[in-house]
Amino acid sequence: MSNTHKIIIYIDSLSPYAKYLREDLEKAGVHLEVKIVDKDMDAAIEMYQLTQNNRVPVIKITTENKQETVLVGYSDENKKKIAELLKITL
Repeated sequence: MSNTHKIIIYIDSLSPYAKYLREDLEKAGVHLEVKIVDKDMDAAIEMYQLTQNNRVPVIKITTENKQETVLVGYSDENKKKIAELLKITL
């Protein structure tokens, strides 16, 4: 994975999928910024502006060429997209 990728995940304290996402990315050695939306109103607003909904987890990946990808949920399909974008195994 390139060092120039910026990964932000928006999670809450209760979602098991948010927990799995964070654990999987950390286990894969991904450097990420974690925003906990049920404890940080600014993060919640930022997440809503990105997705127009309140579902978590939300994954925002910005590549070295400034292309942004925003994914909602930690489905098998999104897991595959994350792995492809970051060139990691999940």
